[in-house]
Amino acid sequence: MSLDESVTDTSRLDFGARLGATGAIFGGEIDVGYTPDFYGKGTIFDSSGVLTVMGNLVIGIPLGPVRPYFLGGLGLVRRTVDYAAGEGRAASRIRAPRTASAAA
Repeated sequence: MSLDESVTDTSRLDFGARLGATGAIFGGEIDVGYTPDFYGKGTIFDSSGVLTVMGNLVIGIPLGPVRPYFLGGLGLVRRTVDYAAGEGRAASRIRAPRTASAAA
């Protein structure tokens, strides 16, 4: 299997959950997702995975029938890749540094 075939493999299953709650003005939500074999399996990748975690704070202003709101949060994306051993290369594992993002 080539690199292109590994990346375009669509036989992957994703797992995730989202939980949120809102009070009179303040609320929050958290989102967690995991994708095993994100890049597929083939001659290049032995295994790979992506974990995402996102947390948000919600501020809503009750103005009768309309409720404008503001949303802000932070997220984390973590990926791991195990390269398969092949001609002239040994198997290796790469853990990418954690990446944080902010939404506003």
